[in-house]
Amino acid sequence: MCWLRRAHFLVVFAFILALAPRGFGQATSGSILGRIADSTDAVVVDAEVVARNENTGLTQRSKTDNDGYVVRNLPPGTYTITVSKSGFKTVTQSEVLLVVDQKLRLDFVLAPGSTSETVTVTGEPPLLQTQTVETGDVIQSRQILDLPLNGRNFLQLARLTPGVIGGAGGNTSNLAVNGQREFANSIMIDGVETTSNRNNDNSLSPSVDAVEQFKVVTSAYSAEYGHAAGAVVSIQTKSGSNGYHGSAYEFFRPNNTAAQPYSFGLSEPPGALKHHNFGATIGGPIKKDKLFFFGSYEGFRLRDRFSELLDVPPAGQINYLPNGDVDLSG
Repeated sequence: MCWLRRAHFLVVFAFILALAPRGFGQATSGSILGRIADSTDAVVVDAEVVARNENTGLTQRSKTDNDGYVVRNLPPGTYTITVSKSGFKTVTQSEVLLVVDQKLRLDFVLAPGSTSETVTVTGEPPLLQTQTVETGDVIQSRQILDLPLNGRNFLQLARLTPGVIGGAGGNTSNLAVNGQREFANSIMIDGVETTSNRNNDNSLSPSVDAVEQFKVVTSAYSAEYGHAAGAVVSIQTKSGSNGYHGSAYEFFRPNNTAAQPYSFGLSEPPGALKHHNFGATIGGPIKKDKLFFFGSYEGFRLRDRFSELLDVPPAGQINYLPNGDVDLSG
C-alpha cells in the first residue's frame, strides 16, 4: 500500500504543478522602462505605471523615481500601459507589443489636469534597441507558421539571423554561430535549459504550432548566459488567454509521390515512403484573468523502404593473408 500512496502523491503533485501559474522571472520575460516628464521636461516622481496584458489580464505595477520607471517580469504579449499621477491627466497607450526577453523603452509626457481625464498615445515604440548591446533576432509566430520548414523543425529559421549557419551532422537543429561549433549553443524553452550536456543537441522540441516566438542572441548577451560561447536561443511557447483558441493540422506525403529509384537497368520497386504528421493545439481560460490552460499534441508516422546496390568482387580476386587481412589485388 505504501507504493500506492506514493504514486497517488506524485499524481497530485504533478496536477498541482500543471495548474500552477508560470514563473515570469525567467529568461523569456521582458520589461518596459522609460522616463516620465511633465510639459516642462521635468521628471515626474511617484507616478504609477500599470502594464496590463490585453490577452490574459496580467497586471504589473511600478512607481517612478528620478531615474524613471521599470516594469519587470512581463511575458511576451500585447500590453496597455497606463500612467497616472495626482494633478496630471492619465496617459494610456495600447497595443504595445513586447517580444521575448525584450527591454522596451517607452517615455511619456504628462499634461496638467485631472486624473479622470485620459490622453491616448498612438505613437509607435522606437525601432532602435538602445537598452542593451546584444545582437540577434526574434522570430515571430507568423514567420514560424508561414515559412517552409523541412520536417517541421522551427529551429531552421534561426538561420535567418546574421552569423548563423547550419552545423555539421545533418541535424537541421544544429547551428553554427559566428564560427563557433554547433555544440557551443544554449537552447532554452520557457527559461529552462534543454540542451544535452554531452553534445548540446536540443533534447526537447515542441510542436511548431505550440511555439509563440523565439529569440536568437548571437553576441554580447548578459552574464546569465555566460556558459554559451555560440548563440543563446530562448523559445517561448504559447499559453492560454481569456479567449479560446487552437489549431488542427495534417501533413501527408504518400508513397506515390516518390521518384522511381535509379537501378542501373534492374527492376526496382517504387519507393515506399509514407510521411504522416498531424496534431492539434487548444488553449483558453479556466478562470478569466487568473488561470489558463494550453495543450498541444503532435503525432508522427514514417514508413520507408530503400534499396542499395552492392558490388562483391569475384572469389578469384579475394586473397586472405596470414594475419587475417584481405588482399583484393588478385
